[in-house]
Amino acid sequence: MAKHDGYAQEELDMENEEAERYPLGPKEYWRNKIVGKWTTGEDEHLVTNEEFEADWLDNQDDDMLD
Repeated sequence: MAKHDGYAQEELDMENEEAERYPLGPKEYWRNKIVGKWTTGEDEHLVTNEEFEADWLDNQDDDMLD
């Protein structure tokens, strides 16, 4: 399991590096990857733009606290 976690973290790190180089910025990179493609909630519905925006804002607030 530790190997899997390490691999998953490596993949995420690579995605974040790619997002930093994305011409429209990291937010738009992740929006393109997530909205309408990933699922969320108990009913596993597709992530909406509004949910993405709320989650992005929450994560930005958390980053400011660090």
